[in-house]
Amino acid sequence: MDLPGTPDCPPGCAAGTPILAPRGWVPIERLDPGTHISTVNGIHHAVRIDRHSRVPVFLVETEDGQRLRASGACLVRTRASDDPRERAWTRVDVLRAGDTVDTHLGPRRVASVSPDGAEDVYLLHEPHTRTYIAGGYICRAAGHTAPPPCAYSRGSPRGAA
Repeated sequence: MDLPGTPDCPPGCAAGTPILAPRGWVPIERLDPGTHISTVNGIHHAVRIDRHSRVPVFLVETEDGQRLRASGACLVRTRASDDPRERAWTRVDVLRAGDTVDTHLGPRRVASVSPDGAEDVYLLHEPHTRTYIAGGYICRAAGHTAPPPCAYSRGSPRGAA
């Protein structure tokens, strides 16, 4: 199934996406700067959270039912083979059924990827590992800098007027 790419959208996960934190899963929109989150290398804190309004999102589901709702530009860690050293960051809008993604439970095969409307997405800034766990998927976080302006970016950083 060919899905339309979303080259100008900001990266991020849809509202309601559970983020793994030391105290359990927390909806991404409830995180605040300074909140400790789980990363690929332990616990670190999100230094900033940007919100972007009305961004096209995709639903990615693995064969065992793990779900991620994110913008097309959201990067998830994937594997080119069974060799764990062959990892890459792949945009959600180019994932296909059969691709292998890394999750907090290990590698999983993608069962489906489909457009799923448009809504607010949130981008976490975590400068130490630049990763976070969203809906079980290992996602790429931003560092200290803001994402570049784009056609869909009408939101402001969380807490800004």
